[in-house]
Amino acid sequence: MAEDSGERTRPTHQEVRAAIIDAARRLFGEKGYGGTTTREIARRAGVHETTLFRAFGSKANIFREAIATSFEELTTELFIETSVEDVLDMDIDESSRYFIWRLYDLLHDQRDILLTVLAADAHEGEVSGGVHTIGGIEAHLVRTERLIEEVRARRSDVPRLVDAALIARFTFALVLALVVFGDWLLPGGYQEDRDRLVDQIGAFVVHAHRELSGER
Repeated sequence: MAEDSGERTRPTHQEVRAAIIDAARRLFGEKGYGGTTTREIARRAGVHETTLFRAFGSKANIFREAIATSFEELTTELFIETSVEDVLDMDIDESSRYFIWRLYDLLHDQRDILLTVLAADAHEGEVSGGVHTIGGIEAHLVRTERLIEEVRARRSDVPRLVDAALIARFTFALVLALVVFGDWLLPGGYQEDRDRLVDQIGAFVVHAHRELSGER
């Protein structure tokens, strides 16, 4: 006789961790780091608070892993859709605009959690320095740097004077600042017109690069 098919299967350790991270990410985005308790995270994840502490040890550890997961997902999605071959099929202006457009959209989707990271890094002692140790951000920057270097190796029309690592970081910083602080940095027309904004960012990055390289 078959066993009762209604018997529930206990979630795996990885499933429990994933549920806690997802719940934490949502709550941190809604309420900030200081306004979120481990009890709330456990309740949202459907686990006991003791399970949460066995898995992560502290709220600060949950926060760091939740943020790292967000940026690892961002990096994975961006580079799945932006290959070297794709870039080689475009001219430099088009490829820069395309990459910035994808980055802007992905960062904009994470805006709430980005604001939470900045606030926590500035005001919460237990997570101080956490922003600078998030693996997902560094992974994104390194992959961007490698993409630039590979495109340079295969194309003669790409300026080479500026270090690829700095191009990756300057571009990321520019887009990040406009996503996070756009409400007060940008003129009103640009806040409502993403395509126009991305076109202008792309033009700025490409032409600044050419000027620094002595090219026109």
